[in-house]
Amino acid sequence: MIGGGYEDVYSNPVINEIVMPLQHSIVGGSLLVNGLILTLILRQHGKAVGTYRYLLACFAINDIVYTILHYVTFPVPETFPNVFIIRGHGPSFSIFWLSMYMGNYATGFPLLVSHFLYRLMALKWPQVLDHFFKLLPIALVVTFLCGTTWFTSTYVFMEQDAESTTYMQPIFNGEVYSPVIHSPQRGRLYVVCVYWTEGTFKGGRTKNFIALFLLIVVMCAAYVIKHT
Repeated sequence: MIGGGYEDVYSNPVINEIVMPLQHSIVGGSLLVNGLILTLILRQHGKAVGTYRYLLACFAINDIVYTILHYVTFPVPETFPNVFIIRGHGPSFSIFWLSMYMGNYATGFPLLVSHFLYRLMALKWPQVLDHFFKLLPIALVVTFLCGTTWFTSTYVFMEQDAESTTYMQPIFNGEVYSPVIHSPQRGRLYVVCVYWTEGTFKGGRTKNFIALFLLIVVMCAAYVIKHT
């Protein structure tokens, strides 16, 4: 343990000593900046930017939630041949809260697209910009759906089963090199995507490909809309 309920992440103790103070600094800075943004908006200083203040408020609130979830779970993703895994390193090791973190991560995509659409309207159709807030409920619904999609992908389709747990044993036992510390005792704390169990393109796992598909759809949809 390295204090504050966090576990050592890396086998190199020097990296742990660097990462954790950095983690706390980023969390504190994020809460401070986003809190300041919300304070300015609530004091109506945000009127100078018109309806953009609604987007700013949504983005700031979402980033505060993201920061808290990241602080609570401290997720560390890893990739190996045919495998993607991620687990929290504390203070909470809960799969549920880790999935909430993943879901919240996805909400950033539609919110960033909304920022792009606002700027597009400001340049091409400034006369309708005051009505942008009418589109905000749609943006929030899409944001919720994206978050729910990634949460479901993680919590349901990346849940370990007997096959994936067996496949992961060499990694959990430390037989496969990684700069991240693994142990059999912590194996059940991971969410796992094992794409192929018998080598690439052999022994494909439908469950985990569904998880991958859901993750990619959200990212690609945001990219396509932004560049359309």
